[in-house]
Amino acid sequence: RLSARYISKPLLSCLDKGVGYAHFEVDGEDRGTVRVQLNADGRASLTSGWENVVEAKDIKVGDICALHFKVSDGVLKLSVYVFHAVRHLVCVR
Repeated sequence: RLSARYISKPLLSCLDKGVGYAHFEVDGEDRGTVRVQLNADGRASLTSGWENVVEAKDIKVGDICALHFKVSDGVLKLSVYVFHAVRHLVCVR
């Protein structure tokens, strides 16, 4: 779930009765849509379609994801930036 603190007015404007869809791209290629649902507590959840993002970005447990929603030409778009935990470990002696 996304914290209510990070839900912006432009994002809310793209939701119809608390539900909408965001298009997501991987390396500039449209890869599908993710359903965005506003919860009663003000937070938002990414529901159907998230599994496609996980697969496309090779997200694993322990990875950190930064989500960037933007509205372009009236269309909600989602960019996902993944920091793969194991790939960014640094050993210090």
